[in-house]
Amino acid sequence: MNDGMPGAYHTGQTYPSVYTFGRKLVEQAQSDGADVVIFTTPHPNTNFMTDSMWVTPGTSSYPSNPPIPADNKAGSTVQYVNADGTSVPASYRHVRVNESLRRLAADTGAILLDAEKYWFKAVAKYGLGALFDTNEYAHPNLLGHQQSYWLAIDEFVNSLNTASLAAAPKPVPYSPLVTYRVDATTRTSSTTLAADSQLGVDVGANQVWEVEIGAYYTGTTGDLRIGLALPSGASGRLGVTGFATNATGVESGPSTHRSVALPDTYGLPVGGNDADAFALARGIVRVGSTSGSIKPQWSQDTSSSSATTIYRDSYFKATRIA
Repeated sequence: MNDGMPGAYHTGQTYPSVYTFGRKLVEQAQSDGADVVIFTTPHPNTNFMTDSMWVTPGTSSYPSNPPIPADNKAGSTVQYVNADGTSVPASYRHVRVNESLRRLAADTGAILLDAEKYWFKAVAKYGLGALFDTNEYAHPNLLGHQQSYWLAIDEFVNSLNTASLAAAPKPVPYSPLVTYRVDATTRTSSTTLAADSQLGVDVGANQVWEVEIGAYYTGTTGDLRIGLALPSGASGRLGVTGFATNATGVESGPSTHRSVALPDTYGLPVGGNDADAFALARGIVRVGSTSGSIKPQWSQDTSSSSATTIYRDSYFKATRIA
């Protein structure tokens, strides 16, 4: 639970080193005949974790290799969506650390006890305030431990049908990551795609991701194009459903259902019509040998001094599938 906190995180000690050092540690223990058990961790109390506590740009130094950017995203709260549809706040840093721990367990054959999935359910059920003692923001209280670590241990123990730890359950599927705009943004007099500064996800080399973009927007003159910024060497396909660019109303007019191969610099156009609109884009991204970020991109479809506005609560959801 300390591994996503500022000092260790920004010196590279916990991310990405949680994987590289962890792998050496696991493989050494396994070579000595040990069965290794890896836990994911609960998250801190994000109600108290402001940007200043996360260390924002200009207030920390970082190693030159690899660089760990201290941008607002690294100090932000994202939304995790439980299987039952409930949405809870999550620390972006701890999501990344836990993702590395899951990959470590999968790559080494270690046993994974996924406390994080139970933590998110507990946050939805009890609220963050009930899971921490007063003035504590990093370490859960007894209830927090019972509703995360204890339940993960119970799940593992109940799955055993032999005396060997080799009977542990397989690692759980990857969790979706969701970011959303906290305010509106505009595109004016430009048909060049530009990445959204508030939406996106960092991805590793050779991973495969399913992505979804939900755009709430209006642009009666310039319309809208939607695209994806990808790491170098990434490929895939993106499709969109929405109003066609010649639509003239909310309940009438043509719609568009089309896709494009990635990478793509033009984007998928959708119409602004004469009222607030919504477009949904979904796709698959196959990351090559270069890690980086996947980010939604916006531009106008027709250059116009009348702004196209992408509204607050437009969102980007990404789920790793391989």
